[in-house]
Amino acid sequence: MPKIPPLSGLRLIKILEKVGFHRVRQKGSHVILINKKRVKIVVPMHPNKKVKPSLVRVIIKQAGLTREEFFRLLENRNVRSITFLISPKLILLAGKRILAKESNQLS
Repeated sequence: MPKIPPLSGLRLIKILEKVGFHRVRQKGSHVILINKKRVKIVVPMHPNKKVKPSLVRVIIKQAGLTREEFFRLLENRNVRSITFLISPKLILLAGKRILAKESNQLS
């Protein structure tokens, strides 16, 4: 199993949002996230600084994730939420315009 890398605060927040956490508020350079089970996690977002692996490990544990789940989410860093803006066969997908030939191509 690879070592947990240092991550930017923004990257860590994006991973937590994928597993159901959402931003509640921000106080200074600390973002507070919460999920439906009312688990609260504080993530530091200092400019040009990364969160150390020891703190990342604690946050993973607080979020109820295993290391395997965390690394799976970390590998999928290019997967973004998909936004569809549908006009006559024009789809805006991850910031790129794709002309769809058929509506069957959506799945």
